[in-house]
Amino acid sequence: MDDEYELVGCVDFETTTYAISVPVLQKRNSNYSFIPKTDGHFIVLDFYVLEESGYKIRYLHSKLKRHVRIGSKTPVPIIDGDNTFILDPEIPEQEIRIENPLLGEAPLKAFISLRQRMADAAINRTSAFNPFTTEISEPVRSRYWVSKFAALLTSVHQDGDPDAIISSTADEIRKQWFERFASKATFQMVDGLLNTPFRPLPHDEQIQILLNRFDAIFQLKGLYISGQDLAGYEKRFPEGIISKTKQMEDGPAYRAWRMDDQYSNIIRSQLTRRWHAENSHQNGDALAVWPKQDVMRTFRVIRVVAADEAYLNSAIQPLVEMVDMAADKLNDIAGCIDDLSMMRLNGRSQLLKALENIFGAGVINAFTSSWDEDKYNNIIDRVLDYYDKALILTQATSPDLRKIETAEIGVNGVNPAVFETIRHDRRKLAIGEQYSPWTSRFLRLLRE
Repeated sequence: MDDEYELVGCVDFETTTYAISVPVLQKRNSNYSFIPKTDGHFIVLDFYVLEESGYKIRYLHSKLKRHVRIGSKTPVPIIDGDNTFILDPEIPEQEIRIENPLLGEAPLKAFISLRQRMADAAINRTSAFNPFTTEISEPVRSRYWVSKFAALLTSVHQDGDPDAIISSTADEIRKQWFERFASKATFQMVDGLLNTPFRPLPHDEQIQILLNRFDAIFQLKGLYISGQDLAGYEKRFPEGIISKTKQMEDGPAYRAWRMDDQYSNIIRSQLTRRWHAENSHQNGDALAVWPKQDVMRTFRVIRVVAADEAYLNSAIQPLVEMVDMAADKLNDIAGCIDDLSMMRLNGRSQLLKALENIFGAGVINAFTSSWDEDKYNNIIDRVLDYYDKALILTQATSPDLRKIETAEIGVNGVNPAVFETIRHDRRKLAIGEQYSPWTSRFLRLLRE
């Protein structure tokens, strides 16, 4: 269930004796209407489906609509004749009068009275009432549950520190949730439960939960850990998972050493299987058939785990060899473009040979059998894609480059001007401009 709804109207009781109404809410992709359940401070704790009651719904003008979510304070609708007012439950009485000059005195007094009675009831509620046993006793892996837990914590702290029994019950339920769901829930849910309002977990305890969670997920998924997890961990631990683990250890960093070795083996094993599977049914070298998004994912995983430290060496070594091989092949292509003195036929044969060394003879022959402009552009795109992947792996294999923008680095030994000129020309072509002489020569060598 979603934790955010939109206030679209209110129940019209069609009476002049009591102006306070009930909010009517809707949520995306649902045909139902809902009403909020609140505590004595108007904090939303849950949403209930509004059953058919026979009362009319008075729908609001768009300027009066509000977003309402678990943990927020619900607006209070007031009906006064033909007018509908939406009041913030915390707004001082004088401000209400100023901002709502058409609101009558009787409805205003009814709202002030309701607010005071609800606050008094919340204060006088006995310590025997424990919302963590009546409202949310069983942990559930959902964003809705996490939002409701945070809302209950907010609620019980409105009138000072809650009873010790309430606090310990909340801590125990949260502990159970992490034990059951930490490695299965999204990073957003885990982070939300770590940093609940009024009662976040201690800093070191948060770090241990997150590190244990990452280890459990990585042991299972390796390179296929989710992008959301990678983004969350990189933001939380810019020094890298292994370095943070080492910082948290007392004495020898056995766990950090173990992680370095195990993670290297996992990455290397997954990459080997991936390259073997792709090369078994495609021509071209491993980098040519390796999808760019997977190359970037590998880089992100290495950066999250090792940051700018020299970890994961056994996993990185095959990538170093791949970059060196790619540099040689890129230089072969650059040399063909730059050599203007060669015969056209020789130029053509050398360029095609350089392309075949990267993409495979089958792929290149399919293009050269019948040339057209789309095929020329496709070859250029493939070359640029190959160059970009070599750049990404250059960062992945060089700790001191991992946090630098890609535009500021180059593939070792490769003249970036050749490929950046072609890239620039591809952008110019998209807006109707002409190729530079350099790219035109590249195309001519392909055509001849």
